[in-house]
Amino acid sequence: MNAFIEIAKDILGWFFRLFVRPSLRIEYVADGEPQVETVSNADPQAGWFYRLRVWNDGRLPAQDCTATLSRVEPQAGGRSLERPATLKWAHEDDYQPITIESKESRKLDLAFLLENDPRLHFYFQRPSRPAGIDREFPVGSYRVMVRVSGKNAVSTTAWFSLEASAVPGSMRIFKIQGQD
Repeated sequence: MNAFIEIAKDILGWFFRLFVRPSLRIEYVADGEPQVETVSNADPQAGWFYRLRVWNDGRLPAQDCTATLSRVEPQAGGRSLERPATLKWAHEDDYQPITIESKESRKLDLAFLLENDPRLHFYFQRPSRPAGIDREFPVGSYRVMVRVSGKNAVSTTAWFSLEASAVPGSMRIFKIQGQD
């Protein structure tokens, strides 16, 4: 009888993980992007912010979701980022985990370009970056890998191609299919 109960628990656990658990998906949606905002610093200037969208396609809220920029690979050689760095959820005050409700999505800050600065800025948390690696890169073409995970959700990874020029607002982002 105990063996039967253990098998039933295993089957129910498998069913729960497969069909009920939150399921995360990362996409770039060009509608409304980039968002132009004034960046307040010593010299206020316009900033063009590019965001990814993370959907929870599951039936339960995805709790304590975090996102990391796992890799930045320049297409033409040069400096790359190979250690994970925490990304910031859009419209949040800090880099804390969030909950994504069932069948809803949240925006994730990925990168921005500034009016008077010809560099590509990735939006990851400065204290978590490895020593000697900055979050600013020369404009150009990059492959980036983003990973999103949650306490009760299956982690997901997506690769994107970024083509950034010195003209703010002209960056192009494409999801690389088959790289998930």
